Amino acid sequence: MGGRPYYEQYVGCWCMVGGWSAFWLTFFLWADVAATFGRSGPIIFVDKVCIDQVNIDRKVQGILAIPAWLACSGTLVAIFSDELLVRLWTLFELCTFVALGRTDKIRVEPALLPPASFLISMCTLLLIIWSQLLAMDDSSDKEVQSALGREFTMTVDILVRLGMCLLIFEVLAYWGRVCHRIHKQVHEVDIRTAACQEEADRAVVLRALQSLSDRHISHRTVSEDQQLDELAVAELTVKMRSQLENAFVRSLGFNRLPFKYLVASIMPLLGDMLDFLGADLRMQQLTAHEREPPSIADTLRQVAASFAFLVSPLLMCICFFCLGAFVPVILLPSCPQNWTLCLHLIGFVLSLLCWLAGQLSYTLVASMGEQEVVPDWHYLLLAAADVIAVVCLCFWYRPVRRPKCD
Repeated sequence: MGGRPYYEQYVGCWCMVGGWSAFWLTFFLWADVAATFGRSGPIIFVDKVCIDQVNIDRKVQGILAIPAWLACSGTLVAIFSDELLVRLWTLFELCTFVALGRTDKIRVEPALLPPASFLISMCTLLLIIWSQLLAMDDSSDKEVQSALGREFTMTVDILVRLGMCLLIFEVLAYWGRVCHRIHKQVHEVDIRTAACQEEADRAVVLRALQSLSDRHISHRTVSEDQQLDELAVAELTVKMRSQLENAFVRSLGFNRLPFKYLVASIMPLLGDMLDFLGADLRMQQLTAHEREPPSIADTLRQVAASFAFLVSPLLMCICFFCLGAFVPVILLPSCPQNWTLCLHLIGFVLSLLCWLAGQLSYTLVASMGEQEVVPDWHYLLLAAADVIAVVCLCFWYRPVRRPKCD
């Protein structure tokens, strides 16, 4: 029972391309797809568009009405970037959600990861197609290799893989530095010193925030009210720092790589696995007519073997990829040294070794599956590797406990 049978060069290329294209078209046009089936999307409130930026009186009324609108909102989507905790408007809306005790409804969406996931998945798709072209053993491919030269094709293959690894590492390293800067900004955030184009808006924003506090009591002097309002804003700032850190960890995960973007990045690998799994099961069905009908136990064993030799290498590759991504995203930004070229190179080598280990594990499992008779201890080894990979992924993507709002 082999993992990649003799018909492998005829399977997986165009089906994988079609599945990849359908996935990203559905992802980009999700609102149009939902509208096709009569489902309306969520009502989105954008402060820059929905608040009058010309008429001063209407602008003040709109700013003061933002807390009421946010109180009726289901979710606050914050675009995760360097400007998230610097601008007055984003801090105002985040403070409002914290003051209303709805921190668990804050969802952070990275600004960099969607295009990065698309780019990585496209590079992975091209790399798989290139690998399948090199693996073909028909006459046309041999003529192409003889015309280009075997050394040339091997050099191009190595350079393409190194270039893709370097691209992924640079994207992850930039994302890690952004996360590290914002993590530091969380402990220093203060709405009273946030950046604002018009200084007059700051007083209106503070006035709207103070209206949410129960410390503003009537029948007091102006100085007493001002002291109480400043104390309320200071307490809200301290509360916001702790609650925002919990919201970021809950949205981004402990490894700062959300699972949905990981799945989008490896979508070509998932499509390739499903293509070969379907082709393998179909080939078993066709060859079953040439011999005696197999028993139910033999059929289940064949299906389990096909599934194991296709899913196991994918799980191990994902595990080694996350381990290699841990270096530029978590480890290097947390180092006390400055971001030097030497440190950058060491991190790239460590990540490259992890990703090469994933590639070697993929090749090893494929060679195990090509045997005519697979020993039982090979299945035990695959099962142990799968358990370790699943445990590691569950540890990295374990759910974060929702904080208790005061």
